[in-house]
Amino acid sequence: MALQNEELSKTIVENSAYKALVYTICIPLQLEEAGIKQLFEEMKAILFQFNMSEADKIRLKLGGREEEIYAFFLDNYENIQKHLKIDEVEKLVGQLTKFAREKGRILDFFYCLSKMNGLEEWKRRVSSEILIILEQRLENFFRKIALDQNIASEQDAEKLEKIKSFIQDFRTLPFPEEATKFLLDEVP
Repeated sequence: MALQNEELSKTIVENSAYKALVYTICIPLQLEEAGIKQLFEEMKAILFQFNMSEADKIRLKLGGREEEIYAFFLDNYENIQKHLKIDEVEKLVGQLTKFAREKGRILDFFYCLSKMNGLEEWKRRVSSEILIILEQRLENFFRKIALDQNIASEQDAEKLEKIKSFIQDFRTLPFPEEATKFLLDEVP
């Protein structure tokens, strides 16, 4: 009963606002009512934010630029998962994974993603991407070192050996066979 009253109140407010636009804009300016109707429908979410569900408010926030969406996700990932459907969350995570990778912000993104319930497939994908990026950057680092063999001190040489050892250990970690092939053999 309360839900019906709330829905009825929302409908009355929307109709009243629409009629107010018609009487204050269409009639004095002699405009077509269809144009105002289209504008009203497009602006309804903004006009009636106070009447919106949490999910609709989140969807409205997710309509901005990727940078704004990413920042909103980092601050509100718990509410996003709480109020949106799982397929909407997965779509958002897919979109933001690409953005985070391109902008070099994948670790912050993975931190938030790892705190979310479920989404195991996305967590695996993002962690795999992190490992690929790490491996690529370490390989590039070693290529640069190979080109410039000037190691200034014994301390630098020890650090270099530790890094080489880390890389070798990384390559021999006991990953599942499919993950090992994906992570190490098929690096782009």
